[in-house]
Amino acid sequence: MSNSFITKSALNRTITTTKTQSGGRSCCEICGIFNRLLDGNSFKDDLSSASAFEKYCDIHTPILRWIEREYTKAAQLEAKAGYRSPDYDLRGFRFIRSQDRLPTISALAYKDRPQYSFETIMHEQKTEGSLEEDSFTSVMKPDWINLGIAKTWLKACIAEHKPQCHLPHGVQAVSPAWLIDTVENCLVPGTTNNEFVALSYRWGSSTAPQMSRDVFNQVKIPGGLLNGEIFLTPTVRHAMQVVRGLSERYLWVDAICLAPDDSEQMSQQLQLMGAIYASAKLTIVALDGDANTGLEGVEGERSLPNIFRWKENTNLLLRHHPELSAMNAKASKYFTRGWTYQEYTLSRRKLIFGKQQMHWKCSCAAYHEDLPHIRDEDKGRSVRPRSLEFPNIKQGFSDIREFGILINEYNARELKYPEDAHPAANGFLTYLGDLAFPGGFLFGMPRLYFGISLMWTVEFGHNIPKSRKSPGLARRTPSERDHSILPNTHLPSWSWIGWSGYGVHMLDKEAQFQWADMLLSSNSKTPVKLIRGSCVTIPIAEWYTCTFGTPDTKQPLPRCAIVYEQAGEPPYDRRLWTRHDFDIAIHGDAVEKVALPFGFSGRYVYEHVNLPNKYFWWPLPPSEPLESPSYTNQTPFITSQVKRAWIRAVREVGYNMDVTMDTHLRLLDKNGKSCGWLQFQNNDELDAFSEPEIQEGLSQNLEHLGMEEVRVKHVLGDNGLLELVAICLCKFCDIQKMGHEIQYNEFYGVLWVDWSDGIAYRKGCGYVKKEIWEEQDLEDIDIVLG
Repeated sequence: MSNSFITKSALNRTITTTKTQSGGRSCCEICGIFNRLLDGNSFKDDLSSASAFEKYCDIHTPILRWIEREYTKAAQLEAKAGYRSPDYDLRGFRFIRSQDRLPTISALAYKDRPQYSFETIMHEQKTEGSLEEDSFTSVMKPDWINLGIAKTWLKACIAEHKPQCHLPHGVQAVSPAWLIDTVENCLVPGTTNNEFVALSYRWGSSTAPQMSRDVFNQVKIPGGLLNGEIFLTPTVRHAMQVVRGLSERYLWVDAICLAPDDSEQMSQQLQLMGAIYASAKLTIVALDGDANTGLEGVEGERSLPNIFRWKENTNLLLRHHPELSAMNAKASKYFTRGWTYQEYTLSRRKLIFGKQQMHWKCSCAAYHEDLPHIRDEDKGRSVRPRSLEFPNIKQGFSDIREFGILINEYNARELKYPEDAHPAANGFLTYLGDLAFPGGFLFGMPRLYFGISLMWTVEFGHNIPKSRKSPGLARRTPSERDHSILPNTHLPSWSWIGWSGYGVHMLDKEAQFQWADMLLSSNSKTPVKLIRGSCVTIPIAEWYTCTFGTPDTKQPLPRCAIVYEQAGEPPYDRRLWTRHDFDIAIHGDAVEKVALPFGFSGRYVYEHVNLPNKYFWWPLPPSEPLESPSYTNQTPFITSQVKRAWIRAVREVGYNMDVTMDTHLRLLDKNGKSCGWLQFQNNDELDAFSEPEIQEGLSQNLEHLGMEEVRVKHVLGDNGLLELVAICLCKFCDIQKMGHEIQYNEFYGVLWVDWSDGIAYRKGCGYVKKEIWEEQDLEDIDIVLG
């Protein structure tokens, strides 16, 4: 739960109200802690579980028991997901109030660490207009949702948030084929003149019948939806009521608005789903339950469990808001479904129904029904925010960190049909391509950086000794359904689309992305850490798309855009970037004692046209215009001519600093000399490889064995013999301390492949020391990856 910043005037009003209500009233000692928490002064006190529940009090005990239940549920979910140890017993409570923040009660876990926090405010039974807008006393109705609040949020966003909450420049609005007219209660054709609201929800276990041709024709008649209410699940029916309550008229719902007898139109509409949600004026997001649950408080009364009796006519409200990410174990099941990803992510404005309350989220603000006039503290203002809102990409900047966050959020979700992995993300990927990735994506891989994107890796967590270790990714395999009306349901092994799970890293250690805003904006890494964690990758293979069995269909992929040049200043697109002389007074002095790597002169910084006053060491590289006007064709096979070597390997699980990667294997050349490292997509292959036997006289600790003159005992037989193909040349830099000379290590980036019926499949990736690779018995081969 986030802490909200509050004004001193609001604090003073809250203090006065609290003192008046509590004056002269006797209470138990623990209720006294609550009083001190709420009296407006800075305060901190810890209370053990034993003391909290030693005696029953009809005022404070229900509050603390509710916190205990919520904490236990959350801890169990996190333990099941592997995010915490099974030792999650509640140790106590922390009451804390710091200056200019709301009072908070937290559950204390292992070592008395606060784990689950609730902002605690007064709640009074008054009308919304009876309190000033910055008051921190909630007047939320405990039984019914007031849609007038949502209407105010929507009007404010439209009036005040331009252009951030409108369709970005260059993205075309679309109109659905059919819309629900909530006034006439029927389906009507969609037109460009119809502003509409969309519904995003989880179908779940709903047993409502599927739309048939006859019923679809019936519901096109005014009033037709009232006659066929069996097709209107509670969530859809309540969403129609919300639309009317907002003084809007049209609603798009997939289960109702897709014509069942027109497979061509249905396929087209499904492929446009991302654009439909991006074009909607507002999206209603139903987090609680599924299609049968409805939106509690809209039509039927709700019962809020987080409001507690306090004193006289005043209650206490513990703010309880939903988590909004698949990465959070406490999030709604809505965030576990693959198809809801692009619905949620691409919606410009979201009216969210979660935890039986109403919430607002747009590109500029977030509000909650319990304090509807208080805006959540702003987030995402740095150049590279850890955010799902991807503000930099929306400004036309191909931000790799934002892209990585987005694909991992998607890849952690579930799909009923694994082969829908690309169709369920295609709208979102097309949208990103239109915004900031010229050429778009080939099965989720940016065409602009395709040659170096193939070296994507997986994070297993070995660089943090006591952290939870990730199992890696699972290979997606097609379901047994007979047919899909959606195109491009392939699952190529060379793309993250072909694998499910969290922890994909792509391009994020490339210097041209890591160093983009290095030292010139907020960044948690020191210069030394940034230098040690960055590399430059030069593709050495030319890739083509192809249809297997028809070589004449081969089409070249664009030349990989890289900014690194051996000498001179980097090339850049002068329509997007402005070059400035570096000035310590303007740009900071953090680099005075650092020797810049990779040929940085340090003479210039660069400013992006859509990110004013943000300065970059390197601009992003210019892209070549594509020969084809369309990049929508998706082919699951890629081909190139590459050099191949057969390399032995022994097991070595850990994290290697030389190539900044989790590893499973140490690679050995034909003489048994250590020459590199390899990682799998998961741990399934590990048992096939033996532990190394270190030669006498050498350290037994593999972590202390570098690349130079390190050999292990000969590995007998073919066990561990891998087919590796080189696709790029990578230059890693190393520095120990500020002021030290930078050292460079060169490796070939390699893929481990395995063949089946003339097709090679990616099984892992890694790095081989450049000079040792060139000593091997190399072969030139034509490879087709599938």
